[in-house]
Amino acid sequence: DQKTQSAAESDVTADQTAIKADQSSIVSYEAKIVSDRNAIAQAQNTAAATLAKDKQQIETAKQSVVTAKQGVTTAKQAVAAAQQQVASAKLSAQAAAASNAVKQAPPTASTVAQLRGAVVQAENALADAKRSLAETVLRAPTDGTVAAVDGMVGGVAAAGGVASTASSSSSSSSSAAASNGSSGSSGFVSLIGLKSLEVQASFAESDASKLAIGQPATVTVSALNAELPAHVAEIDPVGSSSSDVVEYTVTFALDRANKRLKPGMTGTVSVTTQERDNVLHVPSSAVTGTGANARVTVVKNGKQVVTPVVAGLKGDSSTEIVSGLTAGETVVSSTGAAFSASSLSGLTSTNATSRFGGGGFGGLGATFGGGGVLRRGGP
Repeated sequence: DQKTQSAAESDVTADQTAIKADQSSIVSYEAKIVSDRNAIAQAQNTAAATLAKDKQQIETAKQSVVTAKQGVTTAKQAVAAAQQQVASAKLSAQAAAASNAVKQAPPTASTVAQLRGAVVQAENALADAKRSLAETVLRAPTDGTVAAVDGMVGGVAAAGGVASTASSSSSSSSSAAASNGSSGSSGFVSLIGLKSLEVQASFAESDASKLAIGQPATVTVSALNAELPAHVAEIDPVGSSSSDVVEYTVTFALDRANKRLKPGMTGTVSVTTQERDNVLHVPSSAVTGTGANARVTVVKNGKQVVTPVVAGLKGDSSTEIVSGLTAGETVVSSTGAAFSASSLSGLTSTNATSRFGGGGFGGLGATFGGGGVLRRGGP
């Protein structure tokens, strides 16, 4: 009937719409496949180009090593040639002397002077050759770890510094230095001592007044998840002001080295400013006032009684009670918690704490350099 036919036509229309949607999806998927294939091809081409470039750089480095070895061989050959010249000059002098002796006639002054001049000239050539050979090796003036190499391939390393003459194979920053035409004043190699690292931290004046040379400290380095023992080595006598806050820079020396510690790392320094042994203490939250004006709340016969005490050193979490309280008595803190007064083998105060950054760890540095043309690699 007509109702059934209308329903069938509606179903056909829906199916046709679904087919068109599926065809559109197929076209999108095919475009995506083409795009992915193009991306894969481009990535393969880039990887191949990078691999070829790396291989070229490796070959260049190998050639530089060969060139450096040839330079050392040339210097050694020059030394051998100079030594041969000295030997030849001495033999000539001996032959002349023997010839004169046979003739029973002394050599003339001009002949002797000429032979001596030849010997001196040969010895000078030998000294120059030995000096050139020695300058192919740089020797550090002290132990340390290389922190920087201030040289460029093709540049000339003068004694005490590095000249800024660069070849076309230098990096962009090196080429910029060469274009300025300024001679280098830094050493060719910079060393830093990692066995005696120091820490610098700034302390507010209220904390700095409690610090003294030799006080023990703990350096917490979050990057290493480690606490390193140290002590106060130096306190700047003059502070610096920033935003109306006066701070003093304090230098700490580490008591022992840590192989994982690197210059520039940051962390936190805590200084033990005071310490007491074998003292009676209660939580600081249970004490009001200071010194002879201190008070604690003691529980007696089920009642809370405010009792005057003499407070001593205030530690990180506890306060020393000099008198007015005995061990075992129960005191109540400001939060209402009850605690028993007890003796403590050691009470420390580390209320002078600072987080340091910027400069962080540092060590004594040294630079050294020598003469010669800088090349890649070496013997």
